Amino acid sequence: MVRNVCIFGIVIGLFISVFIVCGKKLTDKELFEQGMALYNQGKPNEAVKPFEDLVKTYSTSTYRSNTVFLLGFINLNDLKDKAKAEKYYRMMVEQYPDCTLTTSAKFELEMLNKSQAEIDSIMFKRFGEAENPPNPELPAKKPAVIKK
Repeated sequence: MVRNVCIFGIVIGLFISVFIVCGKKLTDKELFEQGMALYNQGKPNEAVKPFEDLVKTYSTSTYRSNTVFLLGFINLNDLKDKAKAEKYYRMMVEQYPDCTLTTSAKFELEMLNKSQAEIDSIMFKRFGEAENPPNPELPAKKPAVIKK
């Protein structure tokens, strides 16, 4: 009987410990860092969850504007979900008009449904030649010859 009471006490203790740990609400900083860690580990699908939790839970967080932009970026570039990317980029433009990332969000919205050829043409018109155009003063590289 004493043994059963001890086992029951241990089980209850474990249950309470798990409940307390699992029920702990993460701070905005913890959610941001968790999302960034997952993204940097090459896990964009998993990174979205803590980022979305931060956006939903912490409306006045200093991390929120960056997180909204990151959600747009991840959805567009990694998850290939244009609808969600558009949602977050629009949120960025509407809620953070003075943020430095808003210019990038506007650009992404402008380019969202364009083909790569259209994007290349727009970029060429805006910025001219490529950053590293070939130098005409240098001799052209000859292909390497492999001898057998």
